[in-house]
Amino acid sequence: MTEPLLVTHNLLPRLWPEIEQVISGAVEKFDEYTIDDLKAMLLRGSHHAWIWAPDGDIEAAMICTPRQYPRKRSYLIQLVAGTGMQDWLKYQPLIESFATALGCTEIETIGRKGWAKVPGFKLTEYVCRKEIGEST
Repeated sequence: MTEPLLVTHNLLPRLWPEIEQVISGAVEKFDEYTIDDLKAMLLRGSHHAWIWAPDGDIEAAMICTPRQYPRKRSYLIQLVAGTGMQDWLKYQPLIESFATALGCTEIETIGRKGWAKVPGFKLTEYVCRKEIGEST
């Protein structure tokens, strides 16, 4: 496979072990969701998994979801992990076409500042978090 593949529901059970291996390190850096949460979201259809497997083995995976705002709809790249980003980024128009078909007018990502170096992306805000409640 030379271009990214959208993993459909019928492919997910077969590909999940390899996808999980690629994304587990990235998932562990966050506490918003677990690997099991992501799998459930993919099975439910609220999120999409894209994979890059140029030589048959999955080298990179991306988890995305449409986000509806009051005045627009965007396609959120929620998580990316793996290798070969420069190789698969040239297929960004494929993902953009998919997002457009879903009614999205933009692609957004919450990630490291390095995304600002990707052509077409610009740094528009930082996401800062402060925990509140009993544990603080």
